[in-house]
Amino acid sequence: MTVQNKELESFLLVKEIADLKRKLDDILEKYGVTDVNEIEQFVKDGTVPEHPAYEDFLSALSLQETLEETKNLAKQVIEES
Repeated sequence: MTVQNKELESFLLVKEIADLKRKLDDILEKYGVTDVNEIEQFVKDGTVPEHPAYEDFLSALSLQETLEETKNLAKQVIEES
C-alpha cells in the first residue's frame, strides 16, 4: 500500500472514530450518563420507559463495540506505517 493510501486510510479511520464517538455521546447525553450500562439499569429500575431506552441502550452498546474495533484497526494501521 502506498504512503498516500495509508494516509487516506488513517484519515478515514480517524473520521469514523469521531463520528462513532459523537453518536455514542449523543445517546449517553440523552440519558445524562457516562456509561452505556447505566441506560440498561435505568430501564430495569423503571427510571425511564423501556421504549425507546432499551433500543438506545442496544445502539449505544453496538456503537461502543464498533468504536473499540475501529480504534484497534487505526492503531494497527499507524503501527504499520
